[in-house]
Amino acid sequence: NILTFTFETLYTNYTDIMMRLDENGIEKCKQDVKYHTSFLLQALTLNSPSLFIDYVKWVKELFLNIGISIDGFVKSLYAIEQAIGLLFGEQNKALANEFINIAVQEITNSTINTEYKQDDNVFKEYKNMYLNYLLDAKRMEAMDLINRLVKQGYSVKDIYLYIFKESLYEVGLLWQTGRVTVAQEHYFTAST
Repeated sequence: NILTFTFETLYTNYTDIMMRLDENGIEKCKQDVKYHTSFLLQALTLNSPSLFIDYVKWVKELFLNIGISIDGFVKSLYAIEQAIGLLFGEQNKALANEFINIAVQEITNSTINTEYKQDDNVFKEYKNMYLNYLLDAKRMEAMDLINRLVKQGYSVKDIYLYIFKESLYEVGLLWQTGRVTVAQEHYFTAST
């Protein structure tokens, strides 16, 4: 099991990190390692370093905003690499190392994105209204706004692309950076 080998490596090589975790922290760490491993294996299978880089950038922003050490994150990636070597051989370990090195280089050189950027959203005003309604738990007002836009002849495709899609990205970033709660994000997503 890759998780077992990864944790053996973490306990053996990175005791400083593992000793700081209580039982709940260890369970969360195990869940995170599962996600990291899954994304890395998918990226390796598809031979797509960019897939893994995007994931690692997202995790970096999330972890920094909730106070988790990036150093520990990076060490867990290299522990996964060691487990891949034990289970799948040196060639796969070398490829994993290549993907991890590229991703670590990216997060070392990148800054945190805390603002959602809308380039040319002609629906920006409506998107902001929709976003604010749902963040204030005003589902009926948000629905009324969308119904009015449809009645005014705006296409469902445009509403989807420029209001729903854009607002979902923005609320995701707001949650990721700790500016909205999990409950607000869930309410927003379910309502949309």
